[in-house]
Amino acid sequence: RIRLNESNKLVISSLKKENIPEAVEQLNKAKLNKTLEVFNEYFEEQTQQKRLTWLAKLNDRYIGYVTLIWASLYKPFLAKNIPEIKDLNVINECKKQGVEAALLLAAEREGFKRSTTVGLCVGLYEDYGHAQGLYFKLGYCPDGNGVTYNYKKVSPGETATVDDSLCLWL
Repeated sequence: RIRLNESNKLVISSLKKENIPEAVEQLNKAKLNKTLEVFNEYFEEQTQQKRLTWLAKLNDRYIGYVTLIWASLYKPFLAKNIPEIKDLNVINECKKQGVEAALLLAAEREGFKRSTTVGLCVGLYEDYGHAQGLYFKLGYCPDGNGVTYNYKKVSPGETATVDDSLCLWL
């Protein structure tokens, strides 16, 4: 496990085209499994001002990233122009070290330039347990609209598959 301390240098920076191959290679070595195509799409959306992406680098090694989209696919956020923080990922050996919070802060700062509220969603099964705790600890709270599956509200009595598409919005 890597420990953040004064001898380690954590840098959060905006995604640049020239950083994509190295970032993808290093993140994939740590089993985050994102493709060049995904990051190229993120960069293209960034040039169109639809999405912003930040990379976390520790001691010259990419260890995580986060994105912020201006027009959420979640209708309650879209209706209120709430930017959505999306796709927060940090390699396992650097979790619970403050990296996630630093990435979230970068996205929040930018989001608050356009809105008084910034939102996100979190999955509901055990793999999201760390994220659930982090978001609540940082002050995120449910938006009061219940859970969604593929951005559609799950109503009482309905059945939904517990996978990455079943989300609580904060």
